[in-house]
Amino acid sequence: MEDTLPLLAAIEVNGVFTTGAAGRAGVHRLVLQQMRRAGLITQVVRGVWSISPPADPADMHVLRTVAYLSRLTRRTAADSVSALLLHDLPVVEADLGLVHLVRAEAASTRLEKGYTLRTYRRDVVTSDRHPLVATPVPAVGPADAAVAAGLTERPITALAAADAALHEGLVAPTDLEAAVARVPRGTRGIGAVRSALRLADGRRESPGESFTALVCDLLDVPLTPRSTSARGAWTSSSRAPG
Repeated sequence: MEDTLPLLAAIEVNGVFTTGAAGRAGVHRLVLQQMRRAGLITQVVRGVWSISPPADPADMHVLRTVAYLSRLTRRTAADSVSALLLHDLPVVEADLGLVHLVRAEAASTRLEKGYTLRTYRRDVVTSDRHPLVATPVPAVGPADAAVAAGLTERPITALAAADAALHEGLVAPTDLEAAVARVPRGTRGIGAVRSALRLADGRRESPGESFTALVCDLLDVPLTPRSTSARGAWTSSSRAPG
């Protein structure tokens, strides 16, 4: 069975291949099951496989995102934490068990086993920033992904991703403001996400700094990141009374 691995490696796209593609390459689905039991390949989702086992849950989430996008024929893109991972941005305090997808056509929100599908009203880009992704895949932009992640997960998820995106030059502060403005009024959780993202600062260099900034803001203790040779240096200041 190990002799089959080069055949499968040749048909992998972004770390995955389908049962159908394997069959066209001369590898029967029963052989794939035998290889899975032998630990030679990993089943990502039904009908989609990978040669190399994912290093961690985040990598598995990326593979599952790519797999679902390859299976859905209508125009679909990654959203929320799934898009953040494709943009190679940090994902903090998020549930990686559910892949988030959006579709341009008007449709009701759908929750399937393993993924959720919503209608989007945002621009879609393509990204190959994640190390597992060699061929660009569709995803909402980093600013919209950060806002969506704050809504589906926690405000710190949005802030940590936004800080990293600003630090890497992927977005500007105005992009984050526009992404928040695109969220329909009355959307649950948007107030907390807006408050968190007003703290976004590209000088932060880790999710830990983002978390500290959010906690200190809640405690009314402002922190200002500063550029020094030591990573993660902070200065503290007192807020004037009143």
